[in-house]
Amino acid sequence: MEETPKFSSFHMKKETNFEKALELLTSLISSSYSTQCFPLKWQLIRAKLEDLCSSLNHATISQNSDPSPFVQSLMSTLDEIQLVAVHSSDKSYNGGRLLLMSNLNKIISELDFHIKELSETFSPGVYLAYSHAIVPAKPANDARLDYIKFYIRDIFSRLTIASSDVKAQTLATLGEFLSEDERYVQILTQEIDDATEILVNLLESEDVGIKEEALGVVSVTAGFDSYKGYLARAGVMGPLVHALEKGGTLLGKERAVNALSKLTDNSENVWSFSAHGGVSAIVLNLNCSEDDIISSSELISSICVIMRNLMRVDEIKRFIVDEGAIRVLINLLNMKLLEENCKIRLVEFLGEIYCHDEMNKRKMVDESLIASLTELVDPNLPFCLKTREVSLKFIESLLPYFAPDAALVRCIIFYLKIEDSTIRESALKIMWKLCKVSDQYKCSIGESGALIELLQLVSAKSFQVREMAAETISNLASVNYVRQTFIQDENSLKELMRLLDPNESKSATTKFLLSALMSLAESNCGRIKIISSGHVGNVEKLAEFGESDAKNIMKKLSRNRLQSILSKIWSW
Repeated sequence: MEETPKFSSFHMKKETNFEKALELLTSLISSSYSTQCFPLKWQLIRAKLEDLCSSLNHATISQNSDPSPFVQSLMSTLDEIQLVAVHSSDKSYNGGRLLLMSNLNKIISELDFHIKELSETFSPGVYLAYSHAIVPAKPANDARLDYIKFYIRDIFSRLTIASSDVKAQTLATLGEFLSEDERYVQILTQEIDDATEILVNLLESEDVGIKEEALGVVSVTAGFDSYKGYLARAGVMGPLVHALEKGGTLLGKERAVNALSKLTDNSENVWSFSAHGGVSAIVLNLNCSEDDIISSSELISSICVIMRNLMRVDEIKRFIVDEGAIRVLINLLNMKLLEENCKIRLVEFLGEIYCHDEMNKRKMVDESLIASLTELVDPNLPFCLKTREVSLKFIESLLPYFAPDAALVRCIIFYLKIEDSTIRESALKIMWKLCKVSDQYKCSIGESGALIELLQLVSAKSFQVREMAAETISNLASVNYVRQTFIQDENSLKELMRLLDPNESKSATTKFLLSALMSLAESNCGRIKIISSGHVGNVEKLAEFGESDAKNIMKKLSRNRLQSILSKIWSW
């Protein structure tokens, strides 16, 4: 068994001393900005403190050396600086300005001595191997820009020379504060030399921890529109696509697609993404099994956003279809364990493909897709309104390229009766289209009792909804079976008569309602019910305004009244 080194406890003590010194150094650098007396002197002191802080972070100690005397001497000087800084910040220094200036000159001399001693005591250029990284104190919200720059420069100095563990930890810290303050992102991209290039290079690191944390930093930076261009010019697209290839970790892939979903919002970046093989990479990551689906939900959701961005370029949209993305997306939609928010994104994306490509509508509508959509709009299943809304819109866009079954028609009729106006309007559009497909659908709708809901929509605020509902009623009334249902339901017939507004004689809504009433007036029973409804006066006024259908209806009703009178005379 290998013997434990005798100097291990000694090095732990050295580590603790260094941590204290570094913490005090970074604290003094921050507080030096608030001093009011002799600002030029404090600027010089701050520069020397930053030099010491950087040198300590980049130094290593040989096992045979004892840094304790140096650390103790440095800590004594730092305590003195801290005391002077407190009094300088509020101008309460005892002894006056001459004594203060003398003490500041003394501090500058002591710092020069420590810097010289540090270079002689420690080996330069090697990071403190046994120590955890001591990151300078995070700037306060009201910190001056100079200190924020120093803080970020120190971070990036670690990224160039530190060990793998320290690099990963430093990147994690960097990602955290970038997300909190846009000023940090601005300084990183615009004022730190080669910062974005360093980040991009770290994306290709063979160390998994470094790669994941670098992807996190890039993802945060990509979230700020003003600085996406710096990442693109640094060549970030290729390494991000490579992170999606086989062998990458799930966390790394999630962070990569999150960054790509933001970067591909720009059409120029879309072409760059495609040129690096991005389309094939995302389709490959979508082709997962049912067992992997739960852990991959966030990945799938972000990939859908990327695909949505790619759809804006027609050439790339066709490439997505050629790569087999539609079949992969439909297979995903059929997976029971897929999270609902992912299903929403999948439906939205498939809807965009179908809506903009008639050939895809005809060629790719299949039973599995329709079954999935029918399930998503089933009112007996616990899906949210958003899921039902996007699914209904997609179904509406697919008509008339497939024949809905009875179960789907029942779902559509159900949504015509709910209060949510958006969903109800989507259901109305589907019903409006179904009435143009076949008489079978008209009969199904007539049997459902949906007439009263359609009549209520004739009073909607939207003129498009009013016209669509009135036209649907007119189409339904053209079928004998539905006419009989209409006539037997006195409330529906009375409501139809009441909705005939003489003041809207020229509107399309009125014309469709008159057309429906004309169909109902074809039968003797229908004419009797119309006369007894109590709203014949609306038809008479419309006839007076010159509406041809209204005139024809009144002629039919007049003949019916004459026949009724003659019949009574003959009976008498």
